[in-house]
Amino acid sequence: MEKLYVLVIFMFSFFLGFSQENDSISKPIFSINDSKLFENITIGFDMRTEFQAYTFRGGDQYYNGVQFENGFTALRISGKLHERVDFTFRNRFNSTSEVQSLDRLSNDIQFAYLKVKATEKLDLYIGKMFAFYGGYEYEFSPLYILEFNDIYSNALAFVTGAGLSYQAYDNHQLRFQVLNSRTLLYEDLYGDVVAENIEEPIWPVNVVANWRGKFFDGKFETNYSASYSNEVKNRGTYFFTLGHKYQTKDFTLMYDFQYSYEEIDTKGIVNSLLVEN
Repeated sequence: MEKLYVLVIFMFSFFLGFSQENDSISKPIFSINDSKLFENITIGFDMRTEFQAYTFRGGDQYYNGVQFENGFTALRISGKLHERVDFTFRNRFNSTSEVQSLDRLSNDIQFAYLKVKATEKLDLYIGKMFAFYGGYEYEFSPLYILEFNDIYSNALAFVTGAGLSYQAYDNHQLRFQVLNSRTLLYEDLYGDVVAENIEEPIWPVNVVANWRGKFFDGKFETNYSASYSNEVKNRGTYFFTLGHKYQTKDFTLMYDFQYSYEEIDTKGIVNSLLVEN
């Protein structure tokens, strides 16, 4: 399979605003300057539009053509509910909108979580959030990445659960999460394509531990994580990431090492290779 991409990308993010110069209403319905409603709320719109040329070959299939595509389109809303309680919500419009049978949220809702500042060093998280995986490729928003590596492009990054982050020292932060390992029940995810000895676990859980460190006056950073998730009973995935970043005023170098030991092909990579062959 081959793909040739010609991309014209328009990226922008803006905060809430209204313009009605050409509308029939001479004044806005409400004014942000006169209202306290939006003092603690930020609304943003992220968009990446692409012009792509495809050359596709797979078996007897062949396609050659060009088209505009909306690679990433999302609405972000975040703000404060209380001086110690923040919320974050993001809906990606060009994603499937089916309600997931396990977490009971639409699949296009990527973020819907609360962050509670319990103490000066301890933050708590609850809701649908990003997993605390390590590495610096994972830190980039999908808005700016056309293709992640095989692990991250197939991993389930946005899941429901609870977590905490603890600023142990000025340059060292520890983070921990307990999450669902998937958004769908097993039968909805795999259907009848299942081995005889595979069973649904009582709780399809993913446990993630993360350490972020800074050294040499912040010029060198580490972002390490280790996680275990069980998709099915007595079988799971061990995932380790060692992220490194060296940054000065004019130079940035990042290197991620990733290792994934999978007792079941949750990402479908092996199955896809077998089908192609």
